[in-house]
Amino acid sequence: MIAKRGGVALGFSLLLNYLLLTVVLQLQLVAPYEHLAYPPVTVWTTVGVGGATLVYAALQRWSETPDATFLRVAVVVLLVSFIPDIALLVFDEAATVGPVTVLALLHIPPAVASIIALTGKLSKFTG
Repeated sequence: MIAKRGGVALGFSLLLNYLLLTVVLQLQLVAPYEHLAYPPVTVWTTVGVGGATLVYAALQRWSETPDATFLRVAVVVLLVSFIPDIALLVFDEAATVGPVTVLALLHIPPAVASIIALTGKLSKFTG
């Protein structure tokens, strides 16, 4: 069951991130940036949702309130996940605010999809 929910979270996350990335790239809303491309977005979205799935599975096993605890953990992890993006602005000379902002925004769909799918809020759609 948890693997199925994780798969649903990953599917929605990739779909939403690809849609957002496509709009940004096609409309040239920000300057080109090497990290703002499909391969890194695919890898990091998959890593993030995979991690969320493992955390939720552990919480189901060891927490009396896995959904509430996961929500808190997911919000904290989302906030912490912005730190590497901010670091890009400091340490990568090619980084500018526009592309880095888009990279940060790409963290939100996987967080939301993971919270909804893993806690079963989509169960009426996924069985």
